[in-house]
Amino acid sequence: MDTANTITTTKGTFPLCREEFPDIGVAICLPEDFHDLPNEEKPQSIAVPGAVSVVRADMENKFVFTINSLAVKVEAGQTEGEAAVWLVAEQQKILSHSTPNYQEFGVGNRENDGHTIALLRFASNSSDGAIYNVSYVCIHEEKMILGTFSCPFSDYIEWDVVFSMCLGTLRFI
Repeated sequence: MDTANTITTTKGTFPLCREEFPDIGVAICLPEDFHDLPNEEKPQSIAVPGAVSVVRADMENKFVFTINSLAVKVEAGQTEGEAAVWLVAEQQKILSHSTPNYQEFGVGNRENDGHTIALLRFASNSSDGAIYNVSYVCIHEEKMILGTFSCPFSDYIEWDVVFSMCLGTLRFI
């Protein structure tokens, strides 16, 4: 893994390393100290049945980044970007009605390497306190990349910057 970038926040300096996930078909730069979360430590809430999944976390498992890949068919007349935006809008509707103490920070999208990545930013609660979450969806050649990022709410301002920089390096391989 080669270091791609380093990002500095008031919480510290985070070297980012490019990792390739051939089973998912993507490469992305993640903080170099993130590790694979063993299956027994993976929260059930991030399991995606039938998906090829990667779960990375910091050493304390406070900051968690997931990438999942599922086969998907885009409806005729709909672009991959439109389908991703629609899926996140539907997810927003479901979460806003089913998640206790749901607080939305925005639904949007970004262009990345010629693909639309749809994003939903929101806060929720857990037994450990308030959690900041970002859900993202990108579709490419009948493959949906569905992922999340979560961290303690108290750290979200700086970690959203780190997450955004990582997401900006997502490439299909």
